[in-house]
Amino acid sequence: MRARVLTGSERQELVNSRAPTAHSPRVLRLWAGNRYDAKKGFYCQMVSNDRTKCLGKSKGRVYPPMDELSAKFLRRYYTPHNTALSKLLVRLGRPVPQWLKDELSADG
Repeated sequence: MRARVLTGSERQELVNSRAPTAHSPRVLRLWAGNRYDAKKGFYCQMVSNDRTKCLGKSKGRVYPPMDELSAKFLRRYYTPHNTALSKLLVRLGRPVPQWLKDELSADG
């Protein structure tokens, strides 16, 4: 089993499932100043209503494949947290992202 990086649409799905509330002004400020760029696969800073300022093509890193023992350790470590996150999203009436469903079904 290899750990994987979330795709842009998976990250966006998770972000969309966590709409900020009136009780989180810091989150609102962060959301107001950034816009997701699907082409680049990450968030970019808003410089005006219609323009963004993104980092260059060298943003991000390519990592070698993770060894099986490390992947098992991380899956075992994060399973209770992923389960709690899934239950919380359901309780709040928010969608559970597909990557989370996949992780929890792989652990079962």
